[in-house]
Amino acid sequence: LKPLPAVLAARVLVRAIRAHAWTFVGSGRFLFAARRGGVRLIIEDSPLARDEQADAPVCDFYSATFERIFRELVAPRTRVVETRCAATGAPSCEFEVSFRP
Repeated sequence: LKPLPAVLAARVLVRAIRAHAWTFVGSGRFLFAARRGGVRLIIEDSPLARDEQADAPVCDFYSATFERIFRELVAPRTRVVETRCAATGAPSCEFEVSFRP
């Protein structure tokens, strides 16, 4: 993936992640949406946030894991931020992945 432009590499990577998402979302659902300069990752019924109540997002494990994978395989300065979390009352957990030059 490294020789590809970040946008193309990310497209391939998120499809691979989706194919194996059952390993980390269990009965939850993994979705993604392309966006300019990155991608949005969505986990519905996240096992980390399920039955939790918090004032701030609680899925740090996912954020860190996604960031590490994207940094290694897509772009070294990738940043991942959880922007919505089911533990705070959102319908799903969402992560904004940004590729920085």
